Amino acid sequence: MAVVNDNAVMGSFRESTVTLSIGTCYLLGAIRDAPAVLDSGARDRISALIRRDHIFHANRRR
Repeated sequence: MAVVNDNAVMGSFRESTVTLSIGTCYLLGAIRDAPAVLDSGARDRISALIRRDHIFHANRRR
């Protein structure tokens, strides 16, 4: 699965084996329905990295 920003512009894909998730509703549904494979520590570290990335890019736009 590839997660894509709501504002992303997509090209064409032929015979793709990747499921694209465009938008948060689809992503949240996929996460909710998927079996848990990460422990809570790994989830916390991933969440922290995502937040850090968002802050970094928000600061770059200023």
